Amino acid sequence: MNYRFYIAFFIIFGIGTSAVFLVSSGYYPVAIVNGHFIPAKSFAHDYSIASTYYKNLLKAGNASSSAQTSLTEDQIGQSVLSQLIENALIDGGVRKEVGGNLNKMIDEKVNQAIAFPDAEKAISAFYGITLEDFKKDILVPQAKRDILTGNLLLKGEKIDDWLQTAKKSSSVIVLSGRFYWDGENVGVR
Repeated sequence: MNYRFYIAFFIIFGIGTSAVFLVSSGYYPVAIVNGHFIPAKSFAHDYSIASTYYKNLLKAGNASSSAQTSLTEDQIGQSVLSQLIENALIDGGVRKEVGGNLNKMIDEKVNQAIAFPDAEKAISAFYGITLEDFKKDILVPQAKRDILTGNLLLKGEKIDDWLQTAKKSSSVIVLSGRFYWDGENVGVR
C-alpha cells in the first residue's frame, strides 16, 4: 500500500513540474483560433520584433519630423495579437485554396523578398532578428497573405472582405487579461 502513495506522489509531482515548465517557457495559449493555439511564446517573440521595429522607426523618423505620436505597449500588443490571429485565419484559408503547391509558392516569394545585397545585415539592424527568424515570422505570413490575395482576386474577391467574413465566422478565443476579442478585432481592456 505504501507503494501506491509514492506512485501517486511522483505522478502528481511529474505533472506539476511539467506544467511549471510549460508555463514558464511560454507554451500556453494566448489565443485559440479555430482550434489552433497561438502560444504566448510566439506573442512575446513577435511583440519584441514589433517593438524593436517601432523604436527604430521612431529613431529614423526623429531625423525627418519633430511631431510624432507614440504607441503604448498595449497598442503594440493589440496590433501583434491581431496580426497573429489574422495569420492563423489566412494560413487556414490559403491551405484550402492552394493545397499541396503552397510550400513551393511560399519559398519562391520569400527568396524574391530577400534577394538584395546585405539583406541579412539590414534585417538585423532594423528588426533585431536573424534572417531565418525574419523569414519565418514576417516573410512567410506575408507570402501566404499574398498568395491568398492573388487566388481571391482571380475569383473576383478582395482579401479585406474575405478576412472580415473569416473573422466573423471563426471561433476566436483570447486568453489574455489585457486583451479581448469583440467578434471582429482585438481590443484592449
